[in-house]
Amino acid sequence: MKQPMKPDPKLKEAIAEIKKICEKYDCGGLMMLSSQHHGEYLAHFPTWSKCQWEAGNLRFKAKGKDDGTIVGTVHMLQVFQERCAEWAQGFDQILEMVETKMVITGGPKKL
Repeated sequence: MKQPMKPDPKLKEAIAEIKKICEKYDCGGLMMLSSQHHGEYLAHFPTWSKCQWEAGNLRFKAKGKDDGTIVGTVHMLQVFQERCAEWAQGFDQILEMVETKMVITGGPKKL
């Protein structure tokens, strides 16, 4: 039986440092790191954001008058969504080009 791969401690440490930076500056962050065989991901929402992780789910909470945090939260989510969509399209094109030259199987895509 194949043993599951353990996380890369260097990537875990790097993500922890990035999270501290986001906390220090109270800013949102969406980060993907990769080593040769592992990946680590971070979606960080600042304290002012109306969007937070709760019990493994993304939750948007807003009541009453907007003090700018609803607009700010929507802006942050739009920035994340737009950049991710652009990057996804670009990576799709790159992987399609690579697939014309060699067989890629499995997922995440393996050469």
